[in-house]
Amino acid sequence: MTDDLSKTAGTSLTMRLDACMTSLSRSEQAIGRIILDAPLRVANMTISELARSAGTSEATVTRFCRRLGLPGYAQLRLQLAAQADHSRSDFRPGLSLTDDIGAEDTLADIVQKTAFSDIRAAEETVAQLDLSQLEQLVDAIRAAKRVVVFGVGALGPVVQDITQKLFRIDVHVSGWNDIHNALSAVSMLEKGDVVLVLTHSGRTVEGIELLSKAGERKAHRAVVTSNPLSDSALLADTVLISAARETLFRNGGMASRMAQQIILDCLFVALAHRQFDRVSELFAEAHDAVRQHRKEN
Repeated sequence: MTDDLSKTAGTSLTMRLDACMTSLSRSEQAIGRIILDAPLRVANMTISELARSAGTSEATVTRFCRRLGLPGYAQLRLQLAAQADHSRSDFRPGLSLTDDIGAEDTLADIVQKTAFSDIRAAEETVAQLDLSQLEQLVDAIRAAKRVVVFGVGALGPVVQDITQKLFRIDVHVSGWNDIHNALSAVSMLEKGDVVLVLTHSGRTVEGIELLSKAGERKAHRAVVTSNPLSDSALLADTVLISAARETLFRNGGMASRMAQQIILDCLFVALAHRQFDRVSELFAEAHDAVRQHRKEN
């Protein structure tokens, strides 16, 4: 992976920027904060005005744009203006769906904002999903003898879900939420096996440790994260980017869960599709095996 966001050019520049803020330099973070606070205002600013507001130089603003995978400042302004138009299409009288949940919100507001956040995360994740990276991971898993999946905290259920799905299509897979067990599993891998780490921030120490160990074993290292500039992403052979905005009530684990789940569902279906007839037989056999545990009407 290169040290920029060129692989993540999707529908929401501010969401991608928000996820990567901690990986930027201090001067770049100053520019980023101004953009995140008032994206439409920045869309109408000259490069000199933005540089002056951030207390930095025009050259730094240009470098910042390139870190975002954009050729220059003009493209940054265009993307911010387009995003503002997209946000206006989500307008609801008396309700700002793009704002975080507030103390005065009603139950109806909470439901609408929560549902909107999930739907937007799904749309933006799919829009920026790098199909070449996804195909690369499909190929790696197909060629691997063993696959290890790892994620901590709230991503534990997501690890369990993709592990169960891969198991159903005859992939030799283990999923772990505990770093001790995960390290033990990785220590038994061979060249060409796969380690898949799920991490919203990309800065989880356990995930970085596991990827480093996987590198020693010559395993294929894959990461699903919202931060393509994170240490985890830079260690990986394959990186899939999820879109999820962290807010007061939707913290990192909660915000990332749906976005990561969508990517992993795409991965599972793509793998199953590669062996369509065989998987169809496996599903039929599994259905027959558990049929007696279902009550007939």
